[in-house]
Amino acid sequence: MNALNVRDVVEKFSLGTVVSVEGWVVFVDGDLSLIDMEYGDDYRVASRIVILNKGLAKVIEENVALYGGGESVFFHHAKLVGVLAVESGLRIGINVDEISIEDNGRWLIFNDAGGVCSTHKEEKLNWFDIFKE
Repeated sequence: MNALNVRDVVEKFSLGTVVSVEGWVVFVDGDLSLIDMEYGDDYRVASRIVILNKGLAKVIEENVALYGGGESVFFHHAKLVGVLAVESGLRIGINVDEISIEDNGRWLIFNDAGGVCSTHKEEKLNWFDIFKE
């Protein structure tokens, strides 16, 4: 399944649909969300999908580099697969089955198997590996 961008998912897919979507995982207005890769001048007003899985933010926080100085401690390239739903504020949300997050040149994969998130690290050669002794 090829990953779509956030705007296409929000505009073209109906609730209950399983989708694969790619973007940036960030906090917007206190919600863990996925925004478009091309988010424009201000990521806070970009098309977004709220990530509905409770506890996923904590699992991600414990496993990826956090950034300071901005409004969002997360700002990572991500690909996720899940089912579209409506969040309580009538915004489009997604119940994530699997999310892959790029962190310092490696992809971390988080699965929600039976409500418990687990982490799998997919090591790939990156720029920094060239200089390791």
